[in-house]
Amino acid sequence: MTLAAIPAPASGVARECTAAGCLVGPPLPVPNSAPALSSCIVTAFGLAASGTASCDGTATLTLPLDHEVFLTGDAAPTVPGVQPCPVCVQGRCAGGANNGLACRAEGSLGGDAYPTSSDCPPLPSQRLGGFGVTAEVVTGPVVAQAYPTGPSGRVFCGYCRNQSTGAFAHPVVACATDADCHPPFHSCEQRTNGAFGPGGGGVEHITITGTAGGCLAGGATPSVTLAGGGCIAPTFSASLSVLFDLPGPEALSLPGELRLQ
Repeated sequence: MTLAAIPAPASGVARECTAAGCLVGPPLPVPNSAPALSSCIVTAFGLAASGTASCDGTATLTLPLDHEVFLTGDAAPTVPGVQPCPVCVQGRCAGGANNGLACRAEGSLGGDAYPTSSDCPPLPSQRLGGFGVTAEVVTGPVVAQAYPTGPSGRVFCGYCRNQSTGAFAHPVVACATDADCHPPFHSCEQRTNGAFGPGGGGVEHITITGTAGGCLAGGATPSVTLAGGGCIAPTFSASLSVLFDLPGPEALSLPGELRLQ
């Protein structure tokens, strides 16, 4: 069966919908070893989500996502520890644009950086920039294999680049081999080898597994995990490129409930 997007509500926070502009979970804290460089990511659908599902609970979704990055440092200095995103403490936002207003904590993660809430966004003045990715997620296994191209043996998300200057072609040109590129952007590369941060240069394959929740008949709402990812293209923002090592791959794991309406 084909899945249609859930429209945004007429009022309130757009967090339980899948149309363009709807939020995808609460803000995501990204701590840094240098606390002043900690950031907060707010993710929303750039376009409506789409996909297919079967009555046995298996599903495949396409998620066009927009990530907005806020350079916050410690967003809630009155709370012990470092909070890259504003947090929801005893039903009130601590820090951010809605400091002191009512909130609903979201998620189950613990630690100084949580709980965050869609009711508690960062300050607009702290926005550093944004980037988009179209992610494919499934209720099953996903394997991505790096390929050798350019000067690198481990590329997951290739884009045409000038090897001498390090600049990527603008407009962006995705590629699988150097043959897909043309001078002066003649090399098919990521920003760096491999995937996912310190020690990731040797990564040659990425495996992530989602889980189906079972039969959807009779109005059942089984718990599922959608897993997968996509490629983040060059952003042409030096700050974002350095902070998140872009362009490169993104992996997602989205737990939730699947129900038919």
